[in-house]
Amino acid sequence: MVHTDGLEREIERGTSYLECFRGSNRRRTEIACVVFAGQVLSGSQFAYSGTYFFEQAGMSADDAYKLGLGGTAIAFLGTVLSWFLMKHFGRRTIYLGGLTGIVLYLFVIGVLTTARHNHGVEWAQSALTIVWLFTFSLSIGPIGWAIPAEVSSTRLRSKTIVLARNAYYLCIIVANVLEPYMMNPTQWNWRGYTGFFWCGSALLTLVWAFFRLAETRNRTFEELDIMFVSEVPTRQFARYQVDAYTDHLAVTEPGKAKVSMSEEV
Repeated sequence: MVHTDGLEREIERGTSYLECFRGSNRRRTEIACVVFAGQVLSGSQFAYSGTYFFEQAGMSADDAYKLGLGGTAIAFLGTVLSWFLMKHFGRRTIYLGGLTGIVLYLFVIGVLTTARHNHGVEWAQSALTIVWLFTFSLSIGPIGWAIPAEVSSTRLRSKTIVLARNAYYLCIIVANVLEPYMMNPTQWNWRGYTGFFWCGSALLTLVWAFFRLAETRNRTFEELDIMFVSEVPTRQFARYQVDAYTDHLAVTEPGKAKVSMSEEV
């Protein structure tokens, strides 16, 4: 711990909020903020208002309530299973996999709305919403809390998480304003077409994650410090080997460093 702190003091000086946007910390702050915001951009306000959506889709209030209650139980199960999933799969893998499924569910929900007069369509849409809840709770829901804490610098962790959580709140304020208009039959009355809107925002988040979300699983904070300062490409984070005690680290300019690394064959 002393060694890691000494290394970070050499790499980055100062612990102000401004430091979160300087040098290698700028990339780490970006990841933390977008990962948290991705929980909203994936359509959480749409899926978590499922009971209202079920009713707008044509389901009775009694059936909508029962299905909504069942969805809560499914979400709880997904969260419990995520504890074990994170032991065997990388953070990046889980986040990308979960978002890919969510994009597909939202798109299909929107497509099914075009056939809303067919019997059983509302049940198909409702089932996909439940599957969305399970996938979210299994992947980007819980993993969205783990990544910001792991990706941030130890000396700037509290400030980075504050910024990331504020990014989440800004997104959820906008979502809370828009979602009622989308679903209310006396306003925009989009019904299941709302899925297309959130599918678009989730797809943009997925594209960002593919190119920018670094893998942090099985990495010490010390290794992550070196790799971010050395600007290791996103998709090579899982393969690079770093020996923080023998590799030479020399800061050449603010936010830059030379690090000896070897890539696994």
